[in-house]
Amino acid sequence: MIQQLTFKTLILILALVTLAEADYEAGQRAWDAGQRSEAMAEWQSSAQAGDTKAMLALGRAYVQGMGVLQDYVQAYKWFNLAASRGEGAAVAERDALTAEMSLQERAEGRKLALEYQPDSAATEASTARPAVSQEETEAETSVTLPAVSQEDMSAEAIREVQSLLTTLGYRPGPVDGYWGRRTNQALQAFLRDSSLPPPNNLTESLRILRGASQRAAPAQAEPQLLKPFQVKIPQEEIPQEEMYPFTVIAYPAVASVRFVNSEEPYVPGMVLPPGGYEVEVNASGYWTKRETIKHETKPTARRVVLVKAEPRRQVGERFRDCPVCPEVVVVPAGSFLMGALASEEGYDDTEGPQVEVTIAQPLAVGVYEVTFAEWNACVSNGGCNGFRPDDAGWGRRRQPVIDVSWADAQAYVRWLAEETGRAYRLPSEAEWEYATRAGTQTPFHFGRTITPPQANYDALYIYGGGWKGLDRRRTIPVGSFLPNTFGLYDVHGNAWEWTQDCWNSDHSEALRDGRARTSGDCSRRILRGGSWIFSPKVLRSASRHGYASDYRYFHVGFRVARTLPYLIPPGTNENGPKLETATLPDGTPADGMGTQRTE
Repeated sequence: MIQQLTFKTLILILALVTLAEADYEAGQRAWDAGQRSEAMAEWQSSAQAGDTKAMLALGRAYVQGMGVLQDYVQAYKWFNLAASRGEGAAVAERDALTAEMSLQERAEGRKLALEYQPDSAATEASTARPAVSQEETEAETSVTLPAVSQEDMSAEAIREVQSLLTTLGYRPGPVDGYWGRRTNQALQAFLRDSSLPPPNNLTESLRILRGASQRAAPAQAEPQLLKPFQVKIPQEEIPQEEMYPFTVIAYPAVASVRFVNSEEPYVPGMVLPPGGYEVEVNASGYWTKRETIKHETKPTARRVVLVKAEPRRQVGERFRDCPVCPEVVVVPAGSFLMGALASEEGYDDTEGPQVEVTIAQPLAVGVYEVTFAEWNACVSNGGCNGFRPDDAGWGRRRQPVIDVSWADAQAYVRWLAEETGRAYRLPSEAEWEYATRAGTQTPFHFGRTITPPQANYDALYIYGGGWKGLDRRRTIPVGSFLPNTFGLYDVHGNAWEWTQDCWNSDHSEALRDGRARTSGDCSRRILRGGSWIFSPKVLRSASRHGYASDYRYFHVGFRVARTLPYLIPPGTNENGPKLETATLPDGTPADGMGTQRTE
């Protein structure tokens, strides 16, 4: 194909390839330095020029949710693009991801890959075949697979061919599901040694290899690659022919993998009998993770994501993940009754029935509502879609940011995630009420009534035993009143706060684990806490209202949250943190988990 190109086109292709490689390396340096957004930008540029390593890196970033919000559809797209251009590692990672995606999500990922249009010359370069010697050409093409169906040429079928060739003593290279030259040459050698003609398709190749493996099994005391070993989960004696490839896909890619209950070294694609295998994955600067992987009667490719180590946190601890990030405080795990009784003053039917919700994991919640100064930092650093909301003339520093929609809030937390590598998000409705109540069941965290010195609201109205006062008719700087027991300010009044959930008319089907509800009317999202413009009944802990996700107004803002992967109980000095599975309100993994920090 290269021979058919003009000299000028060839020079252009070589230049594009060189630039793509430079962009990829620049992205890797930025990633290693913790500059996630810069790395993503470099890799996007390199991928646009056809660099498959950059496509693979982008897929991994979306899987991990580091540098970007976790998005399996985008990850599937990039793995697909890299695999279609000959990046063998992308095949196994795409297949491992497939098991965690719905059919609809995979279809969307394929659609995005098909619609992706990289630079035309770079695409030609990435698919052009480099010149090889005549001997190499003959070696590679003397046995080639004829045209077969997409189902027949599946990565799983290719991995089985590679595994069987390995078991029979040939060298097809890694068991990665990619049909390359080494796999082709190994099959050629097997056919030549067996005096067999070339097969018509991959299915016939499998039939021949399976038969040869079964005939060879009685003469073998053990497979030629590795001897099966005892694992933590007991298993029955399994015939040698029933061994399958076993691969751990670790993030970051430099992580090392070992078996916990055996001294046998781990090798990617090694063939093992079905059973349970406990592995330990570790990398410098990440929390070590142990996991028991179930290996069934088919090739296994299991994804294990390590968590970037961070300072250990205690309940009540306040911290920032970057100089311009909002300050957050660690809120403990616990249970509470969400909603209100019909007897509560100001009660609305949308606030019932009361349901018990358990927040099983500690989380970090914004100490204050996001301020204009923090929003401006996002815009100045290229985030938040460049949107500068109107401050109504009230100030752009310590005033809560207002005139922002739910979609705007999503852009902000997405930017925070890219800047910090942490899973920032909006709190779920349940998390918001739990953090606001701070262990109380009264209408407000400070009791059964509300007075003007306690919050910013329309104090021309009274609630309970309160009294009238000044209607300030504007937002005021955050932190102007006393916090609740968890250390959160302004949860009642000042600015109305967006939460993650889709609108539902009551709590009858609320999730008992505190996750955000992703069903219902998702064109509307839930606002909590009331604002300076409202009467006190709207400021109650249980009060909730649904508005269009693009709704902007001069009393609407938000505060941030993120899940913590671990927590040290107060008053203890553990050598290492107790870690629990961390999930986002929608049920997807958040920062991750582990058992031990590797320095």
